[in-house]
Amino acid sequence: MKDSMVNTFTARQGQFLAYIHQYSLLNGCVPAEADMQRFFQITPPSVHSMVLTLERRGLIRRVPGQARSITLAVSPESLPSLNTRSRSALETMTKTNKKSGGWSAVRQQLDHYEKSELIAQIKDLYDAAEVNRDILQIRCLAGKHDGEILKKYQGKIVEQFFPARGDGKLNLGEARKAIRDYRKITGNISGTAELLLTYVESGTRFTCEFGDINERFYDSLESALEELAKLLMGEARDLYPQFADRLARVEQMSKDIGWGFHDFIADIVWQLEAKSA
Repeated sequence: MKDSMVNTFTARQGQFLAYIHQYSLLNGCVPAEADMQRFFQITPPSVHSMVLTLERRGLIRRVPGQARSITLAVSPESLPSLNTRSRSALETMTKTNKKSGGWSAVRQQLDHYEKSELIAQIKDLYDAAEVNRDILQIRCLAGKHDGEILKKYQGKIVEQFFPARGDGKLNLGEARKAIRDYRKITGNISGTAELLLTYVESGTRFTCEFGDINERFYDSLESALEELAKLLMGEARDLYPQFADRLARVEQMSKDIGWGFHDFIADIVWQLEAKSA
């Protein structure tokens, strides 16, 4: 009885089975229920009911709760042809998805993912890159890891000047990138100001200990200090008192450094003091 049931399906069920088969051939994976809903233009409960019916009749197998886990339990040769209109629509949708690019295309695809699929995609992104892990921690665990993330990016900056082992590589681009990444990830102005000052402090200390470097080195430190000053005279003006003493120490440290570096720092500190008076 069960065998005859396996090989028997209605015309409507056959179209769903044919769709699952054709979708798999064209996309390399089985469709989600959201894909079936969109394709057949029916409601989510109707799609789910059909999936349960196909499973109950032994026409498909699936893992409950696991997205895109459907496998056909019937031979593809026993399936009817997907009707011409439906097949054309499927191929058009597939071609459109393959040709289109950018966020809008990605967003369109995400709209059809089930929750478990989205979580799996996010997990892949989490595993793929350190910056992705930081973004997810900040966005999903707001407030719980702020200090830890700031300390981590401070470490990236200091590492370029004073690594735990060996000599500093002075990869200034990497240090500045850490500041940009932190701001992009967190949007935290206070933390960004802290990283900018850490960069200037580390560079000033380095040149005090090892002597004159080069014009590019001082230009980079001045650029970071100028960016910090804009924050402290603008959207982060209330933070200046927290940084005033450290800026004064940087000015004092730089007094014997050439290249016009000390004069630049002194001028910035004077402007900040005047603005806060």
